[in-house]
Amino acid sequence: MAWGRLDDGFYDHPKIDRLGKDRLACVGLWTLTVSWCNRYLTNGFVPTERVLRLGGTTRLAAALTAAGLWEEVDGGYLIHDFLHFNESADEIREDREAARKRMRLLRDNRRRSREQDMNTG
Repeated sequence: MAWGRLDDGFYDHPKIDRLGKDRLACVGLWTLTVSWCNRYLTNGFVPTERVLRLGGTTRLAAALTAAGLWEEVDGGYLIHDFLHFNESADEIREDREAARKRMRLLRDNRRRSREQDMNTG
């Protein structure tokens, strides 16, 4: 499981202030997309279809883009500075593989220890 990071100054960042009356809806959509990107390891890319499936609209997407929180790219949007605040897909995959290796080693050591105990007991 990957985790998305949220700056504790996000709520009063000038980009958020630019959202005007759509502030709450846009922040909600932005938060859902950060979560989705971390879940599916997209490095901050959100397809247009996913924006709509998360309850977003083209108006909210345009507001997030105009505010500088998203960048419009071919096929969807890129969350601005996503990789500045979140680990990349490659980093997450490497961390997961390292964790799997550590657990495998730990389990092997426990198994060997139990076998040794049974052989000496």
